[in-house]
Amino acid sequence: LEVQFIVFNMQSNLMKDLKNREIVSFAINQDDLIMSVGGYARRVSQFVSGGIMGFNPKILDHEYDMEKAKKLVEETKIKGKTVQFHLMKGLTVLGDYVKQKLNEIGINVVVSYLDGAELLKSMEAHKADLYFLGFKSEIGDAATFLQFIAHSEGSYGYWGYKNEYVDKLIDVSMTEMDPLNRRKDLQEAMRVLIEDDMFGVPLFEYETVYAFNDKLEVNPSIDGIIHFDELTI
Repeated sequence: LEVQFIVFNMQSNLMKDLKNREIVSFAINQDDLIMSVGGYARRVSQFVSGGIMGFNPKILDHEYDMEKAKKLVEETKIKGKTVQFHLMKGLTVLGDYVKQKLNEIGINVVVSYLDGAELLKSMEAHKADLYFLGFKSEIGDAATFLQFIAHSEGSYGYWGYKNEYVDKLIDVSMTEMDPLNRRKDLQEAMRVLIEDDMFGVPLFEYETVYAFNDKLEVNPSIDGIIHFDELTI
């Protein structure tokens, strides 16, 4: 239920440009990144997992294309510029990977590893151009991500992202009682965030790994929570 992704700070002069956001996206190879973090993960195409209400099956898989990235770098003013990337302490492998890939196309990256309080202050002050986040759709509904993270007035909308069409779709989904119409609104909002007005770069979702002996029988829950009354000896 949890998707890891890069989110763009729209307060950044560099990330206001959609082409610069596309450059970052094209430079990320999800398969290589998954191997670098040790495997046990799957590629994702959007900000929620398959099976979540609002997941859009029509969104194509993430595209990795360094040639397109290099071409766009020549068209914008980002080549030779320095980008700030902030993420949690302990995620050195991920920070190093993004730095390496952007360096390959002429973009300098300064990576800062922060604890939770420091990262929150950074987001509130809009200090970095890029942030790494994870979001868990615990109730199985894309509205939680859209309402809290992507909405211009979201509780955790520190990115300065404003799209009136997306806001309207999210607002309507909060009161729409027809589940089919509601799903269409959520899926359309997700499509815009990926295809039309790139909000961030979806990276991967971790697989949950369990180990238990032959005497124990367990059927893991999708939310990763282990309920002891569901274990059978």
